[in-house]
Amino acid sequence: MVSSRLEDNYTGTRGNKSLMKQRKEKICYICKTKNQLSFGKDNYCCKKCCVVKSTNYRLRNPERFNSNRRAYYWRNRDKLLQQHHNQLDRIKDIVFDHYGGYKCFCCGEKEKSFLTIDHIKGGGYKQQKTSVSGGSRTYRWIKNNKFPDGIQILCMNCNWGKGQNFKKNGINLCPHQLSKSDELLDGKLEEEIKLLSR
Repeated sequence: MVSSRLEDNYTGTRGNKSLMKQRKEKICYICKTKNQLSFGKDNYCCKKCCVVKSTNYRLRNPERFNSNRRAYYWRNRDKLLQQHHNQLDRIKDIVFDHYGGYKCFCCGEKEKSFLTIDHIKGGGYKQQKTSVSGGSRTYRWIKNNKFPDGIQILCMNCNWGKGQNFKKNGINLCPHQLSKSDELLDGKLEEEIKLLSR
């Protein structure tokens, strides 16, 4: 029952079995096969044939096709931009969820707009120059490459500080981590001094 309702909704003939039957019996005028879903007003064609037909049209009439695309874009610009931003947000959410959620690995910052992707061993700049130009393409690259190792979530401050430390000192650590490691080293030295003095 549920699948037939979904099928009726999908074909646009919900509640009218005769229309659904007619729709199922449409014959593609190109490949002469019966197709459940057909496209076109007068001449019905299957999806595969319609894709081939529209591709051929696009190749034969590039100026007209491009002018139609531009006109469509400017008529629906706000809607298309909103769809684009929603898609980027979904990809970004997937990437961030995979690497531990919206939280800076170093300082714990949780503000979504402050967080970014960081290459743990550096090399993000080189990657931008060779394969990915940065920004939203980085998130797509990460998703398409099955979430590679060597990436973490940092806030912009920690990411920038880590880059500056590497440029100045050759140490690939955020200033927070650098100060923590100094404190740990100081603590271990104090313990060793106490043990030696006994």
